[in-house]
Amino acid sequence: MTRLLISSILLLQLCQTAIAAEDSATTAPTEEPQSVAVNGIKNPELRSYRNMLAGLDMFESKHQLAPAADNLRFVLKPRHAATSLAGLSLRIATDDLSIPVPLAADGSFILPRDQAAADGDAELLLNRSRGEFSGMPRVDSANVPANMRRLGDVRLECQVAIAIAKKEFNVFLRAAAAVALGGTDWCLSSRVSYGTYTPFASDSVTLISGDKRTVFTNGHRLKYVVLPLADRNWPDDTLVEFQPSPATSMAHYTAQPIYLSGSMNKWDTSLPLTQIDASNFSVDVVLPKGISKFKIVSKDFKMLDLGIADSRANETRGNFLINTGKALAWAGKDIWFEPPQAGKYRVVLDVADPDVPVLTISARE
Repeated sequence: MTRLLISSILLLQLCQTAIAAEDSATTAPTEEPQSVAVNGIKNPELRSYRNMLAGLDMFESKHQLAPAADNLRFVLKPRHAATSLAGLSLRIATDDLSIPVPLAADGSFILPRDQAAADGDAELLLNRSRGEFSGMPRVDSANVPANMRRLGDVRLECQVAIAIAKKEFNVFLRAAAAVALGGTDWCLSSRVSYGTYTPFASDSVTLISGDKRTVFTNGHRLKYVVLPLADRNWPDDTLVEFQPSPATSMAHYTAQPIYLSGSMNKWDTSLPLTQIDASNFSVDVVLPKGISKFKIVSKDFKMLDLGIADSRANETRGNFLINTGKALAWAGKDIWFEPPQAGKYRVVLDVADPDVPVLTISARE
């Protein structure tokens, strides 16, 4: 269940008012059938410089959302855990010019304005293969603690991201999306989910506004959280506080039922794992021919959410081999497994090290 990024794919989902599930951040199936998840800008190395300038224009137009933010940055994030930022470079390029864009150590950059580049229909180019990095706008007001985000900053990030996305749609597609989302300000639509990556693995997220303090969501090792951008009961100066996750314990596996949830059971909780000894859980499942996608989860998909740390192999024919144990990651990507043939398989989860659980899949008679 992968959260869709802003792209033409997103628009297709908008027009069909379908459910879109996070990139880098997986969530449980939503009970609201008209929601659309939005999570950053896909492949900024392929984006038109002119379209990206629409984001700068929106930052200036909506700066009142974050008046203490000095500038707009964009952050490049590797799509795969093993991808390094070392040696990464970015430039604005046309046939006649090349403008280097300095990158900070964290992969962030400030996009400069250049009229010749805009007139020349320049592109943003990375010195890496296409698809290795995703990117997103980043707005940070001054004096916000490292364990917090400011809600108005995230609201402005959403406005910037949507402004860039809209530039890629023609007038008819924008009109269709406006109908699907109930207006032209998509960030204020209840059908759009937008949020932020947590600064560290988090167990709870709290909204703080004056004397009002509300735990907004709970989980374990949360990496991404959707925020209530459209809810004006939370003003722009609301702080979003992240509580760091302690070490995982056996209680995370034994305090509640855990499930195998995926394409084979329509991502429901009909396949509970049974504890077979002190540290192992298992479930038998009938798998069809072809790739099955699944995760190991709790009922709420938050207290337990185990997948693959690196989805690189998902682009080929799966990321799991039969009879070979593989470590899972909290809030990881979907597990892709292509069985040798259709039939019954046993899935075993070994949590001897609760922070680094190991999954093994074997054939059953």
